[in-house]
Amino acid sequence: MEKNKKTKVTTYVEFFYPGLIFPESSVRKVKNRDVKKLKIPTTAFGFHFFDIKSTIVRKTKMESKRLNASPFYYFGGRIMTLEEVCKELPEAKILINNMECNGWDRVIRCRTGNYQPFVKGYSFIEPKQRDLQIVA
Repeated sequence: MEKNKKTKVTTYVEFFYPGLIFPESSVRKVKNRDVKKLKIPTTAFGFHFFDIKSTIVRKTKMESKRLNASPFYYFGGRIMTLEEVCKELPEAKILINNMECNGWDRVIRCRTGNYQPFVKGYSFIEPKQRDLQIVA
């Protein structure tokens, strides 16, 4: 049996952006999961971290699937309950219907203007609570 020449774990961040029907995303390699040092694109509404384990066997690089995924982080915006959406946005019938049909108690109006489900395990970061670097 041949020994692995090199095994390492690399951490990535995946940013999410408003899309036409579904969110779009981009992935970047990061040194660590320190949210305070993360450079967040101005058009991103949220992100999460994950790891990829890679190894080289017989000169062939092999990679794992995504491992150790973090909770989803929304950066900025406003969390709204179904009651608040119905009261403040009665014309938003599709959003209200989606919340009711999918059992979402809350959504977040993202800083980018789109609405996303805000479910158990997700995190909300208020921009003024940390020294985030926003990049254009």
